[in-house]
Parts: sequence; structure tokens; C-alpha cells
Amino acid sequence: VCGGGDVVFVLQEIEQKTWHRQGCNLFIQQSISLREALLGCELVIEHLDGRRLLVRSKPGAILAPKCNGEGTWSRFDDSDAFPGQDAGTAKTGDLESCKEICRRHGWAGFTYWEDKAYFRAQDRSMLLKHRRASRGSILFVRPQAKQMQHALLGYGMPQLGKPWLRGHLFVHLKVDLTDVGEKVAAALQALPSPALHTSEDAEELEEFALSDVDVSESQRQNQRLTGGFDGDQGHEEASPCPAM
Repeated sequence: VCGGGDVVFVLQEIEQKTWHRQGCNLFIQQSISLREALLGCELVIEHLDGRRLLVRSKPGAILAPKCNGEGTWSRFDDSDAFPGQDAGTAKTGDLESCKEICRRHGWAGFTYWEDKAYFRAQDRSMLLKHRRASRGSILFVRPQAKQMQHALLGYGMPQLGKPWLRGHLFVHLKVDLTDVGEKVAAALQALPSPALHTSEDAEELEEFALSDVDVSESQRQNQRLTGGFDGDQGHEEASPCPAM
């Protein structure tokens, strides 16, 4: 007698305007006024389970829709990559100015040899993959860009196989400038825009503060914890929130 087969359930996620899921991280976009962006704000977010979360910005913090940061450059002594394929050269002893040139042109690194920088236009992964020994040369590779976003730690979806661990709830902030008149300077001084969010029934809300979290690093941690499967195969990476 043959044993019974398995019943396989295939779940299809329905997209919606308010929420977006990437692995076990949740993303939501909220509009704030210019006044709130500069002086702080209070947001009331109704979670998927019905809980109402009161989110207050840190005192004195200027809220930005997205803040970028740069990690530490990688340095490889006696190394080079793509020798002879120079995007540009500069004879200088100032390594920081060489890094600034890379940032300005979007180059991923440079080789420094005998007081001269040889810039590389290949991307970071290619420079690391094709790194080779070259006595006397120093290869500098630009760090991977961070994607910092405001988030509520541990208020995302449960992780696959470890439901007691949760991802983060990332809050994309969009600054509404429709109430700013033609004279922008005067509007900034007067700050006429009213708050878009209030918390009159604060006693019924759970209160939280926003934290800055690197989205890419959070996704990598989730994948390591779930063995490389994030439950969201085929989805594109969440787009960053609009800039001011």
C-alpha cells in the first residue's frame, strides 16, 4: 500500500499600497510636514495585528527620508586589480583626496603605486574578485553603500523557522511640501505648516522611538538566520524613500 502524498499550500501575497514586505522586514510610508521634519513629530501607526503604535522622533533630531553612511574602505597591500585599465590617474600623496575623487565619479576604488593613484571604474565586486598580487602596489576598494532607514526594531514579521525572532518595521518618511509657498526662505523661517499627526488618545497607544538601521545589513542577517531563504524569492529590493 502506497503512503499518502503531501498537501502543498502555495500562498500568493497580495500587494497593497500601505504595507510592503521584504523577507521578514516590513516597510510603510508616512507623510510628514516640513515643520515635523525639522522640529520632530509623532506618528500613529496601526500595525497589521491591530495594535496602534505611537512613534515619537528623538528630541532635537531632524528627520530625513533617508540618511546614507559610508563604512571603512578595504585596503590590500601588494595587490592590484585590472592593471592598465585606468579610468584616470592622479599624482598625489593625499589618499583622502583620491577617495573623494572616487565618490565624485562613482568609481569603486584605486591602486596606489609610487605616489600615484590609478583609478578603477569596475564595480566593487569585480575589483575584489580580480584582485591579484602586485608588489609595492596598494589596492583601495570603496565600501558598500549603506541604506539607512528609520525603523522600529523587532516589529516586522516572524522569521522563518524562528517565530520568536522578528524583523524590523521600516518607516519611510515623505516630507509633504505642498504647504510651502513660493518664498521658500520665508516659509522656512515662519514654519507655517501644521502637524499632520496628533496623539490625543496617547494613553491607548504603545510608544516607541525611531532607530536608524541599515536595510541591506538587516536583510543579510535575516538570510543568515534562515539559511539563505527569506520567504520572498523573486521580489525586488525595497526602493528607498524619496529624497527631500
